[in-house]
Amino acid sequence: MPTPSLLDRTTLPTINRGLLAGFMMGLLAFAGALSFPSEGRGESPIPIAIMVELESFDSGNVGGDSADTLLWRRGHASTTGGVMRVVNNGSNRSGIVVRRNRVRLTDGFSTYFVMHLHGGTTSLPADGMTFIIQDNPEPIVGDSGGGVGYRGIPNSIGIEFDIWQNTGSEGGMQYYDPDADQVAIVINGDNSHAPANNDPIHTNAGLYGSELHVWVDYNVSSVTATWGPSPNRANSSNNTLTRTGDVGHLDGRDVFVGFGASTGGSNAHHDIRKWYFKDTYVPGGLSSAAGTYSQAAST
Repeated sequence: MPTPSLLDRTTLPTINRGLLAGFMMGLLAFAGALSFPSEGRGESPIPIAIMVELESFDSGNVGGDSADTLLWRRGHASTTGGVMRVVNNGSNRSGIVVRRNRVRLTDGFSTYFVMHLHGGTTSLPADGMTFIIQDNPEPIVGDSGGGVGYRGIPNSIGIEFDIWQNTGSEGGMQYYDPDADQVAIVINGDNSHAPANNDPIHTNAGLYGSELHVWVDYNVSSVTATWGPSPNRANSSNNTLTRTGDVGHLDGRDVFVGFGASTGGSNAHHDIRKWYFKDTYVPGGLSSAAGTYSQAAST
Protein backbone atom coordinates (compact mmCIF):
# COMPACT_ATOMS: atom_id res chain seq x y z
CA MET A 1 0.00 0.00 0.00
CA PRO A 2 1.50 3.41 -0.91
CA THR A 3 2.40 5.83 1.85
CA PRO A 4 -0.28 8.55 2.03
CA SER A 5 0.62 12.20 1.49
CA LEU A 6 0.51 14.35 4.64
CA LEU A 7 -2.52 16.33 3.47
CA ASP A 8 -4.32 13.60 1.49
CA ARG A 9 -7.90 13.99 2.72
CA THR A 10 -8.94 10.59 1.38
CA THR A 11 -6.31 8.66 3.37
CA LEU A 12 -6.17 10.90 6.44
CA PRO A 13 -9.78 11.66 7.18
CA THR A 14 -9.04 12.36 10.82
CA ILE A 15 -7.02 15.57 10.24
CA ASN A 16 -8.41 18.36 12.37
CA ARG A 17 -9.23 21.00 9.80
CA GLY A 18 -9.78 23.60 12.51
CA LEU A 19 -6.27 23.02 13.83
CA LEU A 20 -4.84 23.35 10.30
CA ALA A 21 -6.75 26.57 9.66
CA GLY A 22 -5.50 28.00 12.93
CA PHE A 23 -1.92 27.13 12.04
CA MET A 24 -2.24 28.84 8.65
CA MET A 25 -3.76 31.99 10.15
CA GLY A 26 -0.95 32.20 12.66
CA LEU A 27 1.62 31.84 9.89
CA LEU A 28 0.03 34.67 7.89
CA ALA A 29 -0.06 36.91 10.96
CA PHE A 30 3.64 36.28 11.55
CA ALA A 31 4.47 37.13 7.93
CA GLY A 32 2.42 40.32 8.16
CA ALA A 33 4.38 41.42 11.19
CA LEU A 34 7.68 41.27 9.32
CA SER A 35 9.12 44.61 8.14
CA PHE A 36 10.01 44.88 4.46
CA PRO A 37 11.53 48.30 3.64
CA SER A 38 9.98 50.12 0.67
CA GLU A 39 10.48 53.71 -0.53
CA GLY A 40 7.69 55.97 0.61
CA ARG A 41 6.12 53.40 2.96
CA GLY A 42 6.38 52.68 6.64
CA GLU A 43 5.41 54.46 9.83
CA SER A 44 8.62 56.44 10.36
CA PRO A 45 9.96 59.10 7.94
CA ILE A 46 13.06 58.05 6.01
CA PRO A 47 16.15 60.22 6.72
CA ILE A 48 17.57 61.75 3.53
CA ALA A 49 20.36 64.21 2.69
CA ILE A 50 18.02 67.11 1.83
CA MET A 51 14.45 67.45 3.00
CA VAL A 52 12.83 70.87 2.72
CA GLU A 53 9.04 70.76 2.67
CA LEU A 54 6.77 73.07 0.70
CA GLU A 55 7.48 76.78 1.27
CA SER A 56 9.97 76.06 4.08
CA PHE A 57 13.09 77.73 2.65
CA ASP A 58 14.46 80.57 4.78
CA SER A 59 17.67 81.92 6.30
CA GLY A 60 17.72 78.97 8.68
CA ASN A 61 18.43 76.48 5.89
CA VAL A 62 19.79 78.67 3.04
CA GLY A 63 22.79 80.93 3.64
CA GLY A 64 25.74 82.60 1.97
CA ASP A 65 29.46 81.87 1.92
CA SER A 66 30.03 82.46 5.64
CA ALA A 67 26.94 80.61 6.93
CA ASP A 68 26.74 77.02 8.18
CA THR A 69 23.30 76.25 6.76
CA LEU A 70 22.24 73.07 4.98
CA LEU A 71 22.13 74.90 1.64
CA TRP A 72 24.67 77.35 0.18
CA ARG A 73 23.56 80.24 -2.06
CA ARG A 74 25.81 82.27 -4.34
CA GLY A 75 25.32 84.97 -6.95
CA HIS A 76 21.81 86.40 -7.05
CA ALA A 77 20.12 83.51 -5.21
CA SER A 78 17.87 84.32 -2.23
CA THR A 79 14.84 83.16 -0.28
CA THR A 80 11.48 84.90 -0.18
CA GLY A 81 8.10 83.89 1.23
CA GLY A 82 9.29 80.34 1.93
CA VAL A 83 10.57 79.67 -1.59
CA MET A 84 14.15 79.40 -2.80
CA ARG A 85 14.49 82.03 -5.53
CA VAL A 86 17.54 80.99 -7.52
CA VAL A 87 17.26 84.24 -9.46
CA ASN A 88 14.55 86.89 -9.46
CA ASN A 89 13.07 88.78 -12.39
CA GLY A 90 15.86 91.31 -12.64
CA SER A 91 17.99 91.56 -15.76
CA ASN A 92 21.28 89.73 -16.38
CA ARG A 93 21.16 87.69 -13.19
CA SER A 94 22.78 84.37 -12.33
CA GLY A 95 22.65 82.36 -9.12
CA ILE A 96 23.19 78.94 -7.65
CA VAL A 97 22.07 77.04 -4.54
CA VAL A 98 23.71 73.73 -3.55
CA ARG A 99 23.96 71.42 -0.57
CA ARG A 100 26.81 72.91 1.45
CA ASN A 101 28.39 69.53 2.13
CA ARG A 102 29.27 67.42 -0.85
CA VAL A 103 27.62 64.12 -1.71
CA ARG A 104 29.70 61.11 -2.75
CA LEU A 105 28.26 59.44 -5.84
CA THR A 106 28.82 55.79 -5.05
CA ASP A 107 25.24 54.52 -5.36
CA GLY A 108 23.69 57.13 -7.64
CA PHE A 109 20.99 59.45 -6.34
CA SER A 110 17.31 60.33 -6.62
CA THR A 111 15.81 63.78 -6.13
CA TYR A 112 12.37 65.38 -6.31
CA PHE A 113 11.50 69.07 -6.31
CA VAL A 114 8.72 71.50 -7.12
CA MET A 115 9.80 74.18 -9.62
CA HIS A 116 8.00 77.37 -10.59
CA LEU A 117 9.16 79.64 -13.45
CA HIS A 118 6.88 82.68 -13.44
CA GLY A 119 6.57 86.42 -12.94
CA GLY A 120 8.38 87.70 -16.01
CA THR A 121 8.05 91.45 -16.62
CA THR A 122 9.19 91.40 -20.26
CA SER A 123 7.19 90.42 -23.34
CA LEU A 124 8.78 86.95 -23.28
CA PRO A 125 10.18 85.24 -20.15
CA ALA A 126 13.79 84.10 -19.77
CA ASP A 127 16.08 82.29 -19.31
CA GLY A 128 15.69 79.08 -17.30
CA MET A 129 16.79 76.78 -14.49
CA THR A 130 19.30 73.90 -14.39
CA PHE A 131 19.61 71.09 -11.86
CA ILE A 132 23.39 70.68 -11.54
CA ILE A 133 25.78 68.02 -10.24
CA GLN A 134 29.33 69.40 -10.20
CA ASP A 135 32.76 68.23 -9.01
CA ASN A 136 34.71 71.45 -8.42
CA PRO A 137 36.63 72.85 -5.40
CA GLU A 138 33.76 75.26 -4.74
CA PRO A 139 30.32 75.52 -6.38
CA ILE A 140 30.73 77.54 -9.57
CA VAL A 141 28.01 79.98 -10.59
CA GLY A 142 27.19 79.44 -14.25
CA ASP A 143 26.74 82.22 -16.79
CA SER A 144 23.75 84.53 -17.07
CA GLY A 145 21.50 84.87 -20.12
CA GLY A 146 21.60 81.80 -22.34
CA GLY A 147 23.93 80.11 -19.88
CA VAL A 148 20.83 79.18 -17.81
CA GLY A 149 23.08 79.31 -14.73
CA TYR A 150 25.05 76.34 -16.08
CA ARG A 151 27.32 77.36 -18.97
CA GLY A 152 30.99 77.29 -18.03
CA ILE A 153 30.74 74.77 -15.16
CA PRO A 154 33.27 71.98 -15.87
CA ASN A 155 33.09 68.44 -14.46
CA SER A 156 29.32 68.50 -14.34
CA ILE A 157 25.97 67.16 -15.46
CA GLY A 158 23.00 69.49 -15.95
CA ILE A 159 19.29 68.99 -16.46
CA GLU A 160 18.31 72.17 -18.24
CA PHE A 161 14.82 73.72 -18.10
CA ASP A 162 15.15 76.40 -20.79
CA ILE A 163 12.48 79.03 -21.56
CA TRP A 164 14.38 81.10 -24.17
CA GLN A 165 15.50 80.03 -27.63
CA ASN A 166 19.16 80.88 -28.25
CA THR A 167 20.38 80.47 -31.82
CA GLY A 168 23.24 82.96 -32.09
CA SER A 169 26.67 83.27 -30.51
CA GLU A 170 26.86 83.96 -26.79
CA GLY A 171 29.53 83.42 -24.14
CA GLY A 172 31.89 81.92 -26.69
CA MET A 173 29.33 79.34 -27.80
CA GLN A 174 27.24 79.01 -30.93
CA TYR A 175 23.74 78.03 -29.82
CA TYR A 176 21.38 75.60 -31.53
CA ASP A 177 18.29 75.68 -29.30
CA PRO A 178 15.38 74.05 -31.14
CA ASP A 179 12.70 75.69 -28.98
CA ALA A 180 11.93 78.32 -26.34
CA ASP A 181 10.37 75.68 -24.10
CA GLN A 182 12.73 72.73 -23.77
CA VAL A 183 14.31 70.27 -21.36
CA ALA A 184 17.77 68.90 -22.13
CA ILE A 185 20.42 66.83 -20.37
CA VAL A 186 23.86 68.36 -20.87
CA ILE A 187 27.40 67.78 -19.61
CA ASN A 188 30.53 69.73 -18.61
CA GLY A 189 29.09 73.24 -18.83
CA ASP A 190 28.16 73.07 -22.53
CA ASN A 191 24.49 73.83 -23.16
CA SER A 192 24.91 74.95 -26.77
CA HIS A 193 23.17 71.82 -28.11
CA ALA A 194 25.61 71.64 -30.99
CA PRO A 195 24.75 68.63 -33.16
CA ALA A 196 27.98 66.85 -32.20
CA ASN A 197 26.93 66.92 -28.52
CA ASN A 198 23.99 64.55 -29.10
CA ASP A 199 22.09 66.15 -26.23
CA PRO A 200 18.69 64.55 -25.62
CA ILE A 201 16.13 67.36 -25.86
CA HIS A 202 12.38 67.46 -25.25
CA THR A 203 10.59 70.43 -26.84
CA ASN A 204 7.15 71.82 -25.98
CA ALA A 205 8.01 70.99 -22.40
CA GLY A 206 5.36 73.17 -20.69
CA LEU A 207 7.83 74.90 -18.37
CA TYR A 208 6.60 78.45 -17.82
CA GLY A 209 3.72 79.60 -15.64
CA SER A 210 2.59 76.53 -13.72
CA GLU A 211 4.25 74.73 -10.83
CA LEU A 212 5.90 71.53 -11.99
CA HIS A 213 6.83 68.35 -10.15
CA VAL A 214 10.30 67.17 -11.15
CA TRP A 215 12.26 63.97 -10.51
CA VAL A 216 15.91 63.39 -11.46
CA ASP A 217 17.34 59.90 -11.04
CA TYR A 218 20.99 58.98 -11.60
CA ASN A 219 22.20 55.38 -11.55
CA VAL A 220 25.74 55.90 -12.94
CA SER A 221 24.97 54.59 -16.44
CA SER A 222 22.04 56.96 -17.06
CA VAL A 223 20.31 60.14 -15.94
CA THR A 224 16.53 60.38 -16.21
CA ALA A 225 14.45 63.53 -15.76
CA THR A 226 10.69 63.34 -15.27
CA TRP A 227 8.54 66.48 -15.01
CA GLY A 228 4.96 67.63 -15.31
CA PRO A 229 1.83 68.75 -13.49
CA SER A 230 1.19 65.53 -11.57
CA PRO A 231 2.80 64.66 -8.20
CA ASN A 232 2.56 61.03 -9.31
CA ARG A 233 5.79 60.35 -11.23
CA ALA A 234 4.16 57.62 -13.37
CA ASN A 235 1.17 59.75 -14.41
CA SER A 236 0.71 59.97 -18.18
CA SER A 237 0.56 63.79 -18.04
CA ASN A 238 4.25 63.88 -17.06
CA ASN A 239 7.19 63.74 -19.49
CA THR A 240 10.46 61.79 -19.31
CA LEU A 241 13.91 62.29 -20.84
CA THR A 242 17.00 60.06 -20.42
CA ARG A 243 20.70 60.33 -21.26
CA THR A 244 22.93 57.26 -21.25
CA GLY A 245 26.48 56.34 -22.14
CA ASP A 246 28.46 59.48 -21.26
CA VAL A 247 27.20 60.46 -17.81
CA GLY A 248 29.36 58.19 -15.63
CA HIS A 249 32.29 60.60 -15.34
CA LEU A 250 31.22 61.75 -11.86
CA ASP A 251 30.80 58.26 -10.43
CA GLY A 252 32.59 57.88 -7.08
CA ARG A 253 33.34 61.60 -6.80
CA ASP A 254 32.36 64.07 -4.08
CA VAL A 255 29.98 66.52 -5.77
CA PHE A 256 27.87 69.58 -5.07
CA VAL A 257 24.20 69.15 -5.98
CA GLY A 258 21.73 71.95 -6.54
CA PHE A 259 20.25 74.52 -8.88
CA GLY A 260 21.52 77.25 -11.19
CA ALA A 261 19.37 79.79 -13.00
CA SER A 262 19.74 82.98 -14.99
CA THR A 263 18.09 85.89 -16.74
CA GLY A 264 19.32 88.10 -19.57
CA GLY A 265 17.61 91.08 -21.17
CA SER A 266 14.32 89.25 -20.52
CA ASN A 267 13.44 87.78 -17.15
CA ALA A 268 11.33 85.64 -14.81
CA HIS A 269 11.34 84.46 -11.21
CA HIS A 270 13.05 81.04 -10.94
CA ASP A 271 11.73 79.36 -7.79
CA ILE A 272 12.14 76.04 -5.99
CA ARG A 273 9.29 75.47 -3.55
CA LYS A 274 10.14 72.01 -2.18
CA TRP A 275 13.19 69.72 -2.40
CA TYR A 276 14.00 66.14 -1.45
CA PHE A 277 17.38 64.55 -2.23
CA LYS A 278 18.53 61.02 -1.38
CA ASP A 279 22.15 60.06 -1.99
CA THR A 280 21.26 56.61 -3.32
CA TYR A 281 19.35 55.70 -6.46
CA VAL A 282 15.71 54.76 -5.85
CA PRO A 283 14.06 52.76 -8.66
CA GLY A 284 10.79 54.48 -9.47
CA GLY A 285 11.91 57.75 -7.89
CA LEU A 286 11.24 59.45 -4.57
CA SER A 287 7.77 59.87 -3.16
CA SER A 288 6.32 63.37 -3.45
CA ALA A 289 4.18 62.99 -0.33
CA ALA A 290 4.85 65.29 2.62
CA GLY A 291 5.96 63.44 5.75
CA THR A 292 7.61 60.57 3.86
CA TYR A 293 11.14 61.85 4.63
CA SER A 294 13.04 63.57 7.40
CA GLN A 295 16.22 65.62 7.36
CA ALA A 296 19.24 63.42 8.08
CA ALA A 297 22.22 64.76 10.00
CA SER A 298 24.34 66.84 7.62
CA THR A 299 27.68 65.20 6.91
